Amino acid sequence: QHALLKYFFKGNYHAPLNKDELGSVLDVGCGAGLWMRDMALEFPLTEIHGVDAVVPTRKRLAPAMLDSMPSNCFFHKADATRGLPFPDNTFDYCRVRLVLWGYNLNSFPDLLTELVRVTKKGGWIEFVDMD
Repeated sequence: QHALLKYFFKGNYHAPLNKDELGSVLDVGCGAGLWMRDMALEFPLTEIHGVDAVVPTRKRLAPAMLDSMPSNCFFHKADATRGLPFPDNTFDYCRVRLVLWGYNLNSFPDLLTELVRVTKKGGWIEFVDMD
């Protein structure tokens, strides 16, 4: 799925990201972390954080996958609609892809509120989903 979407969209992101100014990134609904891994390799000086209801473990993924994660990738277990475990104004770029089907539409405003809270002023929030 990740490779197909990367090919279809011609890259991992659409926001005008600057490698020199990108300190931290958040991936909501990170799953196995494939997008995080790609971003961590492209932006080696940037911290890439991922949140999901289930954090990848050796039981869920091949050990080689977890072992190959760059050291600037960090996984966190969290429900983004109930509060993200980060201080205000933490991230330069927040990304949400293909997770809206997993949220109740009534909780969508809570998700947006949390994303705005943790995104730095001048930062980017990017949604990629289907309708």
